[in-house]
Amino acid sequence: MFGVFAIRRRAAFAYLFGAILLVGCADLRAAEPFQEKVVPFLNTYCVRCHNDNEKKGELDLKRFNSAEKLFEDFRQWEHVLTFLRKEEMPPAKAKQPPAEMRADVLATLEKVLLTEARKYPGVVPPRRLSNAEFDYSIHDLTGADIRPARSFPIDPASGEGFNNTGEALTMSPALFKKYYAAGELVADHALLTSTGLKFAPHSAVTFADRLGFKYPDLFGHVSVLAGGPLDQELQGPRAKGNPAGRERILKDTFGGDLDYCKAQSPLTLAENNAATVIGKTRVRVAVGDRDFTAELNRAYSDRLKKLKFDHEFIVVPGVAHETLPLLKGLGEANWDFYRAAFGKK
Repeated sequence: MFGVFAIRRRAAFAYLFGAILLVGCADLRAAEPFQEKVVPFLNTYCVRCHNDNEKKGELDLKRFNSAEKLFEDFRQWEHVLTFLRKEEMPPAKAKQPPAEMRADVLATLEKVLLTEARKYPGVVPPRRLSNAEFDYSIHDLTGADIRPARSFPIDPASGEGFNNTGEALTMSPALFKKYYAAGELVADHALLTSTGLKFAPHSAVTFADRLGFKYPDLFGHVSVLAGGPLDQELQGPRAKGNPAGRERILKDTFGGDLDYCKAQSPLTLAENNAATVIGKTRVRVAVGDRDFTAELNRAYSDRLKKLKFDHEFIVVPGVAHETLPLLKGLGEANWDFYRAAFGKK
């Protein structure tokens, strides 16, 4: 009795499993609308002219025998949908499908294409920030309107006409150098104040010589690249033609206190600390001959000579008030200075 029951129970399970399998297969077939609706439509109305032999319009529809095959040429199928919607295909002289069938196939194709597109979203290439995004990001991080991307080439547009896609926003070696220079430009705006690090809306690369003159035991070598403010009244070439800019610099950098500005000038610090600095600190002053601070830096060098500072004054030809070209113009001499600073030959 037990054996008969076991056999019957196994048979019941077999029937049940078979029924589930059949239902699953039926659902699987139902889940392939491309095979059921699109392929017969193509065979009836399209394949006669668009097959592997004729390929009218360079189109072979016979090779698309499954929904997965659509992934091989999505753009071509977008054209197929367009021609079907406009009723330009099949051509007027050819056999035409009923309107209901055409609409049903169009709806099926759109659904299948969407389903396949979601399976294969494609490669998402890494991209850099656009020029505008980079400028906005620096502004958000520093609070200063520095716009370091103004020297970058214009962002190219991709095939779709957008200039913020991964395909368009690539990074070339030349552009990488510009990003490096942009980083230096942003660093030039950094101000180390008594309340923390701030960023000025103008270049403020003057703290190296200030700290070097104040703390000679800590800084044996000081590099001054187009330093300042060397015009202690803030009446240099830029200030004369831009009074509003002078007031902004005085306010943002020195709290609006001209006496404090004078006290922080490299000239004042060199004079006030000469007794403790001379013999301990070596100074290198470098400036481009096209820099608007060139004469001020030359006067600075002359003053250091009178104070008997061990220093060198270098004028780099063809360079304006720009850090990276100035460093490039210094060439190997730049690295010689740093090797000496770190005790290496």
